[in-house]
Amino acid sequence: MPRGITEIDVWKACDALLLEGARPTIERVRQKIGSGSPNTVSVHLETWFKHLGGRIKDPGAFAAPLDVPDPIQQAAKHFWELAQSESRKDLDDRLREAMAAAVANVEAEKEKARTAESAAFESSARANRLELELATNVGALDAERRERVAVDTRLTLVNEQLVESRGRFEAAATELAQVRRDSQVEVSEAISRSVAAEKRAALDIDAERQARARADRRGESLERKIEGIQAELIAANDKAVRSTVTLGTQVDQLSRDAAELNDRLRLANKRTEELELIVQKEQQAAAESRGAAAAAQLVIRRLSDRGIRPKGKAAPGKSKIALVSGASEARAKQLAKLASQVETIIRESGEQTGFDAAEWVEDWVARPHPALGGKPPADYLDTAEGQAMVDRLIAQMQSGAYA
Repeated sequence: MPRGITEIDVWKACDALLLEGARPTIERVRQKIGSGSPNTVSVHLETWFKHLGGRIKDPGAFAAPLDVPDPIQQAAKHFWELAQSESRKDLDDRLREAMAAAVANVEAEKEKARTAESAAFESSARANRLELELATNVGALDAERRERVAVDTRLTLVNEQLVESRGRFEAAATELAQVRRDSQVEVSEAISRSVAAEKRAALDIDAERQARARADRRGESLERKIEGIQAELIAANDKAVRSTVTLGTQVDQLSRDAAELNDRLRLANKRTEELELIVQKEQQAAAESRGAAAAAQLVIRRLSDRGIRPKGKAAPGKSKIALVSGASEARAKQLAKLASQVETIIRESGEQTGFDAAEWVEDWVARPHPALGGKPPADYLDTAEGQAMVDRLIAQMQSGAYA
């Protein structure tokens, strides 16, 4: 498990950068160490800057660790002394140059003061202006320093963001590498499947070729069989033609025999239909006779229930209806017609003994009838419509309605 960076790690990296002539920054220290959080490096870097002045005064502050080989220690010491010597020499040179320039400036000013005492006031004013300008420059310098500090802060933040972006980039690169590896695996598998499919396709094609060759051989065999069958069919066709001629003659004879049989059958069917009609008529007549007898019996029973007893027949040519008092000739004819209908009903029923139809009709037309709204049938004998209604009532007696 990787350990976190320590203050010693940061200080060593800063010392190494300083010896290389580079200014220690958070990013440079992290690059030098190879790891570390920007926040952790920032704290140790501030501590290193605070102690840098005291360490510069101490010649042994930048000494190599005790476990470093002696030649390396000697080389490091030599380089350090050389760096200090060069720094002191460069500083002395710059001091001498500055002092010489200052002395030259002072002498020049003294000369100017001696030769231009009249311009003393102007020089004083100029000095004041220079002091004011100097103060302004100092303020601008302080503002620039503050701005530089702000820039450094923003730079630190940018570096931190850069570090984070780099971390995300590394993560993305790692993920991309994994995706590439997975893709390569999938491509390899697809290639393997493709090769296997090609092999199977080659096997299928070879099998198809073999099957086609077998089919071709079977086709040739079938063609030979078909040729034999065709020859047999031609021979059979010739035989069928000869047989057809013979069968045609036989069919003509059979057709004539069939026509004769059909004529006989039609005659037999016609006779059968005639016999069936006769039987139906006989059955219908028998049924009508049975129905008339039953109706007559029903009429007689209903007349008996009403207390009407059939009497003896009237003498021929002397109808009681014709002698009815006050009866008009038209009504007498209608009553005679009704009596004739009743006699027919009684005759068809087979019960003619002792029944006087005229007397029964005379009594019946005088009685109220429910089918006529409680009125007697005699009230309806003066008009054709009324007579038709009375005729229907007599006819309905045979079926049992309104008797």
